[in-house]
Amino acid sequence: MDMLALEKQAVKDNADVSRILKTARGEIDDNGDFVVGGTGGTGDTSDPVSLQRIVGGKLVALKPDESLDSFQSNRPSPTFTGFLEHLRRDSALGMIPFEFAADSSKIDGAGVRLIVAKAERRFSFRQMILERRFIRPVWAYVIGDAISRGLLPPIAGWWKISSVAPRRVTVDAGREAQQNRADVEMGLKTLSDHYAELGADFGEEIERRASDAKLILETAAKYGVPVDMLWKPSGSALPPPTGFAKAPETAGK
Repeated sequence: MDMLALEKQAVKDNADVSRILKTARGEIDDNGDFVVGGTGGTGDTSDPVSLQRIVGGKLVALKPDESLDSFQSNRPSPTFTGFLEHLRRDSALGMIPFEFAADSSKIDGAGVRLIVAKAERRFSFRQMILERRFIRPVWAYVIGDAISRGLLPPIAGWWKISSVAPRRVTVDAGREAQQNRADVEMGLKTLSDHYAELGADFGEEIERRASDAKLILETAAKYGVPVDMLWKPSGSALPPPTGFAKAPETAGK
């Protein structure tokens, strides 16, 4: 960051210089960087103001031993840019991968999954630290203080809590969702682990599912419609309504 700040300042300084006045005398007059409309060498020079009225543009009168050149800067150089990227990558070692935090244009395919997996390991480690050193102590202090002052009733095991981290970072949500469903159906993964990866609490989600199922059953009974019309996860065709009489076939058919 310090080197980048210094390089930015150098670029600003170079951008402030537009032209260079070169002289063989090795000195510059006190009346300015270069003389406009004065006497140069031996003899009088043309008046730049008068010539400007005739030909237009900007005219500068120089002495015979002076030359006015445009200043060209070579900063920042491509070498410095590459060295700056090396410093950024070196600073990211042991933390979040550089490709995840700054530039992911140079990785693809399996490299993307590797970078995301490394970043997820770092996130999980930080979440564990937050839970053990912040969430649990704060919970014990706040709830314990409320119980000691009589604001809350003492419940057995009130210090036993669980926290839910935010949703995991993924690059292939569809494939992982399909694999999670298969793991849950086969019993290789519990529903609590599945909801924890989504950043949701298992108890709250089960309560919501039960509440939704109860609402579906009550609504179907209230309006006298089949439950399949309100909830049909299989996606098959709906059965015909009950009480519908089939029209008799005509004699000509």
